[in-house]
Amino acid sequence: MYREMKKADLTLVNGMLGRINSSAKKVFNQAYEDGNLVSCLMYDDKNDRGVFTIVEGPNYYALQVSFDKDVSNYKVIKVIHEGLDKIIKVRGSKDIYLNINGYNPSIINYFRNYNFTQDSLGFEYSFSTSSETIDAISNFKVEEGLTFKGFEEENAHNYIELLDDAFRQLDIDSNEEQDRYRKSGQKFLSWLRKVDEKKNFGALWSNVDLVGVYILNDDCIHTIAVNPKYEGKGFGNQIMKYCLKNLILNKKYKEVYLQVLFENKRAQKFYIKNGFEVRGYYCENTYVSKM
Repeated sequence: MYREMKKADLTLVNGMLGRINSSAKKVFNQAYEDGNLVSCLMYDDKNDRGVFTIVEGPNYYALQVSFDKDVSNYKVIKVIHEGLDKIIKVRGSKDIYLNINGYNPSIINYFRNYNFTQDSLGFEYSFSTSSETIDAISNFKVEEGLTFKGFEEENAHNYIELLDDAFRQLDIDSNEEQDRYRKSGQKFLSWLRKVDEKKNFGALWSNVDLVGVYILNDDCIHTIAVNPKYEGKGFGNQIMKYCLKNLILNKKYKEVYLQVLFENKRAQKFYIKNGFEVRGYYCENTYVSKM
């Protein structure tokens, strides 16, 4: 049922890992190029296909699992289990990460009881260019009275406050730590300054009021946040279209992507409304050593 990957399988492996997220593909391809790929097993069956990869990094092991269909057959999962056991025995002080296709809940549930803590569960959305979307982006103009500005030191605290306020309810719903931007303080601002140097940060102002911010990372929209008191007034659409115009027309990316947590249904509707489509579903986990 399982076999070693062949060079001719590269396209298939990338397609399977892409169903998780872009990070899974990047980690695999970098390891393949650098010779850090511990193993890549292909699963072939008349009813299903799958891939199980193990990558060794400088201070981590990354395991990635993706099947076309959900797998509940223990013999199939056992191979993944045994591969993980081998890594646990040789890992030393290295961390172990397990990224699973979200459409494989049986595998997720199996390893949930195997000393893994779930870091995040969410979707990856992509925006692909077409003549229609290019025209819409090209014709976009910021509404009168609105202005986009880069990082300004005198407003550093305002950016932090806006981000914490914008994500507070989602953090509560997801049982995540609240006010994480305030708590990271200067470390976060130092990172934000570096982002701004690459022209990947912007703040949307309505006259003298800060209404939203965005953060980019190459072809990825890392963050879009709107002050809760300004939600429902179209400011999120202004930021999204501004980002797309910048990435596609100015930076010449043919595709733009972003990630959103499973719990954030409101954001998912917003992205679909703005022309994004689901291309990946990820469940990211970290191994926790037994005490």
